[in-house]
Amino acid sequence: MGARYHTSSTAILFSVALLATQPAWAQQAGGSPIATGPIPPATTPQPLVAGGAASGSGGYSATSLFSAFPPTGAVTPPSVSYPDYTPAVDAARPLGIRLGASAQEVWTDNVFSVAPDRVLPNSPYSKKSDFITVLTPSVSLDIDSRRLKGGFNYNLSYDRYASNTRMDGFQQNGVGIFDSEVIDKLFFIDARGSVSEQNTSAVGGVAAGSRTSATNLTRVYTASIGPRLQQSFGDWAVGQVAYHRDVTHNQNASQIGSTALYPAAVTGSAPNDSTTDGARVELRSGNYFSRFLWDYTGDTTRNNYKTNDYRSTSHTFGTEYRITDYFGLLASGGYDHQYSTAANMSKYGGGFYTGGFHWNPSPNTDLRFGGGRRYNHASWSALAEHHFSPMTVLRVSEDSGITTDALAFSQALDAVQRGPNGGFIDPFSGLRANPASSPFGLSNSVYWQRQTNIMVRHDELRDSFALTASISERQLLANVGGGPISLAPIGTNSTVTSASVSWSHQLDPVTSAQLSLSPSVTRSTDNAHTGSKRFQGALLLNRTLTQTLSASLGYTYGATLSQYSGGIRENLITLGLSKTF
Repeated sequence: MGARYHTSSTAILFSVALLATQPAWAQQAGGSPIATGPIPPATTPQPLVAGGAASGSGGYSATSLFSAFPPTGAVTPPSVSYPDYTPAVDAARPLGIRLGASAQEVWTDNVFSVAPDRVLPNSPYSKKSDFITVLTPSVSLDIDSRRLKGGFNYNLSYDRYASNTRMDGFQQNGVGIFDSEVIDKLFFIDARGSVSEQNTSAVGGVAAGSRTSATNLTRVYTASIGPRLQQSFGDWAVGQVAYHRDVTHNQNASQIGSTALYPAAVTGSAPNDSTTDGARVELRSGNYFSRFLWDYTGDTTRNNYKTNDYRSTSHTFGTEYRITDYFGLLASGGYDHQYSTAANMSKYGGGFYTGGFHWNPSPNTDLRFGGGRRYNHASWSALAEHHFSPMTVLRVSEDSGITTDALAFSQALDAVQRGPNGGFIDPFSGLRANPASSPFGLSNSVYWQRQTNIMVRHDELRDSFALTASISERQLLANVGGGPISLAPIGTNSTVTSASVSWSHQLDPVTSAQLSLSPSVTRSTDNAHTGSKRFQGALLLNRTLTQTLSASLGYTYGATLSQYSGGIRENLITLGLSKTF
């Protein structure tokens, strides 16, 4: 994630090229999100960059234009087909509203999400097990008219504890995206928004279920609006002028203060709110250019916090020369200017360059790779996708750049897409979108970050499988106020290695089983003792009772080990009913 990324990993990409020549290996792997039923089929596999990639960032709508080194948000969602499955096609509706409600009874053996040695006998925290009644109304809206397209999904949960009533409270989760064409093919207004519960600290405890996150929890609201003008200059070029305004609001949602059981390094306080104003000018090659493709992007951003701000300006020129129909040479270069009221960032600006190649031997394979220097760091850029079959896809990417949490969240929110079943998904993984998540916890810091991702997914009529893995590296450049990571000295390096496996199996037409496993390790390269190890696993059974009523039974286990929070372990058992109207 990040506001401005250009990167990649050589070893992983050569592995992708090798796997592309061994389709038999891939049939034994696979990947896809856990789902209660099959995903409606698309037509045929699509290439990584269909007709040119979007270069959206924080309120800029994704426009199908050429970009030499597109961000991961340009990756198209997996395109799968089911030869033996033909779903019913609903008639197009300009406006659709769906209401739902669910009730759950949850038992936990660690209601405060604490290690045993942190609780004194007969203290207010000594009674650790509890029953929680969870009531969740939900609403989904879809609109598909000539001028306005989009929708949102939102749910509001209320948790009622049997014994520890001071833990009672609400939780919110939702995502919405709307795209409006005000003047045909000329003037557009795009709006985005999300709300979710996130961990504040990277080294604090994580509960098996967010219901019992007594500490280390922040509610994050993000919103973005971006008007833009788009103009076609015949077959020669396509241009775009855009402005965006982004807002991030953080609200402390922990039920126990940081001094009750843990130091501030574990739970911290919610980061300061921020506002971002930005503008972009783009000009890219049109249909006249078939061998020599080119683009120019001018970008300026001001990310403002309570007492400080971060500003950046960049000019980027990119080209691709197609030597053959399936192989081309890539090059990009330009100039960056970085500024922060909290630190001298002049050494991270200046000229930059990247060179590489683009290989797409068939509609099933697309690979872009480049290397150079930017932001005073060696820079690698890669984005790869290979469809072993209509049901199996492999993706690899590596991004790096200077950014803040607010800018990274805006970029992730702008990249959110609608999935084939109407939900909101991350375009790289195809899994449920969570645009305000961060592997490092939350902060108001300016940092350089590199993130390497790999995803394999496989979808069939009765089985869905997904494997994702990532390595995220961060270097702290400036503190602009608030957040646990601001306690670390400037120049601190941190790494998070994580993976996630999910599998869904349709036992019969009305019963499905879902399994997920998610381990992660957080560490500081400057202090090997600062970090944590986390593991979460869940098993869920769903049964459809009627067309609008379903029941579920689940078990979840979570564990966190760190020098600050000790050894936190939790078991959850959940029984629930859900109804749609």
